[in-house]
Amino acid sequence: MSATSRYKSHMIQGNIAFRNMDYSKAKEEYTKAVKEDPKSSEAWYNLALTLENMMNYEDAIEAYKRAIKLKPREERYWNNLGALVAELGRVKEAMRCFDKVTDINPNSKEGWYNKAVLLAKYGRFKDALVCIDAALREDPEDSDLLMAKSYILEALGRTKEAQDYMDAAMKILTPPEEMYDSTRVDIFGMYDTDASGRPITDLEWLDRGSKFHLSGDLERAEYCYRKALELNPSNPDAYFAIGNVLHEMGKADEALRYYLKAAELSPDKSDVWYNMGNTYLDLKYIHRAIECYDRAIKLDPEKVEAYINKAAALRMLGRIDEAISIYQRILKKEPKNSTVWFNLGNAFDSMGNYRKALQCYEQVLRIDPENVEAWYNRAAVLYERGRLKEALKSLERALSIKPDFKDAAILRDDILKELGTV
Repeated sequence: MSATSRYKSHMIQGNIAFRNMDYSKAKEEYTKAVKEDPKSSEAWYNLALTLENMMNYEDAIEAYKRAIKLKPREERYWNNLGALVAELGRVKEAMRCFDKVTDINPNSKEGWYNKAVLLAKYGRFKDALVCIDAALREDPEDSDLLMAKSYILEALGRTKEAQDYMDAAMKILTPPEEMYDSTRVDIFGMYDTDASGRPITDLEWLDRGSKFHLSGDLERAEYCYRKALELNPSNPDAYFAIGNVLHEMGKADEALRYYLKAAELSPDKSDVWYNMGNTYLDLKYIHRAIECYDRAIKLDPEKVEAYINKAAALRMLGRIDEAISIYQRILKKEPKNSTVWFNLGNAFDSMGNYRKALQCYEQVLRIDPENVEAWYNRAAVLYERGRLKEALKSLERALSIKPDFKDAAILRDDILKELGTV
C-alpha cells in the first residue's frame, strides 16, 4: 500500500473512531496519518479536535497551530484554537485568533460572535456591541445572536432595547400557538390556577411539563418543571425532569446539579443514575459515568441501555476487551439488537480485528438493511483489506440511502481513482 493509501486509510479509521467517541483509537489513527503526510492540515486539525475531547489541551493547541501553519487562512482552525485558549483563560491569545478570523473573512458570523462573547465576558460591553452587530448583519434572524445582543444591552443599562431583542429571539425559538396540536398544552395551561380558580399542584405542573417535553417544547417544559419545584422543593421527580430538559438543551453542567439532587432525594431510581452517567459521559468524566451506570444496573439489572453506554465509556478508556464482553453478554439475550452488533463491530475494528468487525456490520445489515453507518463502516473495513470493488458497492448503497453522506462520497471517489475509473 502506498503512503497516500495508508494516509487515507488512517484518516478513515480515525473519522470512524471519532464519530464513535473512541478517542484513544482516533488519536492513534490521526497520529499515524500525520506521520504518513505531515503536510496534511486536516489530519493535524482532526488530531487537535481529538486531543481536545481527551482534555489534553496543550497538545491540542500545538496540533491546531500545526494545522494553521499549513493552511493559515482556514477560519475553522483559528476559531477552534481561539475557543480553546479562551476556555483556558488566555484572553489575549484568544482575541488574536478571533481577529485573524475576521481579517480572513470580514463577513464571518462566528468570528464576530466569538469576539463579542469574549469582550462581554471581560466587561468590554461597548466593544462587544460593535462585534455582535457585525455578526447580526450576516444573519439578522439568528436567535443566539439576538440573545447575545440582549445580554450586552442589558449590561449597558439599555433595558428596553434589551427586552426587544430578547422578544425577537424568543419569537424565533417559540413556534406560533396555531402550530400546537392536540398533544400540546395550550396557552391557558400556563396559568397558575385552573378554570375554577384552584391553584395548580406540583404534580399537575409536572404533568403539564411532560406534555411540553414530549412535544419538543423544552423552554415551556422547563418553566412548568420549575413551577413544580417551587411548590415542592423536595420533589425528586421535579429535579430529575429539569435535569433531563437541561441535558437536552446542551447544558450538561447545569443538568448534573439537578441529577445529583434527584439522586440524593431518590437514590433507588435507576433512571436518575443512568441519565447522570450520560451527563458525566458528555462532560468527559468517564470514570464517574461508569460508576453511575453500575449504580443504574445494580438497581435495574435489565436496563440494557446502561450496559451499552457503560461499554462505550470503557472503550473511551481503551478497555476494549471489557466492552466486547458486555456487548456479547447483551447479544446472548437480545440477538437482534442491531445497535449492539454495530458497537461490537466498532470495538473489533478498533482492535484491528477486521474479520470479526465485518461479521458484525453484516449482522447489523441483516437486521437493519437501511443502516447507513453500517454500510459505511463495512466499506471502510473492506477498503482497509484491499477489497475495493466490494467496498465501492457498500458505499453506493450508503449513498442511495443518504445522498448527502459526505464521508461516503469522499471514500467512493478515492476508490474510483484507485481503480482508475475516473
